[in-house]
Amino acid sequence: MSKATATLVSPAKQSTLAKGRGGNPFSAIPPPRELVDACNEVETWTRPELLALAVARGCGHYAPQWRELPPVKGSLPNEVLGCCLLRGPADVETFRAIRCAAMVLSDLRNRADGIGWTARRFRVAGRAMHIARLGLTADTHPAYWRRVIDALSPFEPGEPEFLPGVSRLVSETRWTGPGLGASRQWLRLGDE
Repeated sequence: MSKATATLVSPAKQSTLAKGRGGNPFSAIPPPRELVDACNEVETWTRPELLALAVARGCGHYAPQWRELPPVKGSLPNEVLGCCLLRGPADVETFRAIRCAAMVLSDLRNRADGIGWTARRFRVAGRAMHIARLGLTADTHPAYWRRVIDALSPFEPGEPEFLPGVSRLVSETRWTGPGLGASRQWLRLGDE
């Protein structure tokens, strides 16, 4: 299957593709030991603990959404932190966490293959793909997002009625000067 057709595979066919790779949708990608260890450790973390770490890392743009967060518990790779924040039911709190996750996953120091492996591990590859495709269209770093999309293929974005649109993942000014329109900047760690 070519890369061009790999991104067109529906979520219904993902399990069939996984069976063709030994039943594991990410077995072809050997994960770094630090990702495996972090994925095992994070199973005991609560969403507020994850959010506290994200805010401490630089997600201050979204910090006002959470009145009280616990002290930072420890450390996780951004790929794991971001993908864990994508988990949850389709509700308001998950929507808010997904916006924060997008900011964490947008850090240009992240490894695309780490995002791909971790998103599969936590079964959030569709949500991660949604963010990556928005990043490809709205961010000024398309090469980064192409690598992330390649690492997430063949997963397709799902839940279009629930997941945030690009306006929820950028900082936008109304006017930049006479005769000029709004200025839009993709939110990522370290850019505040």
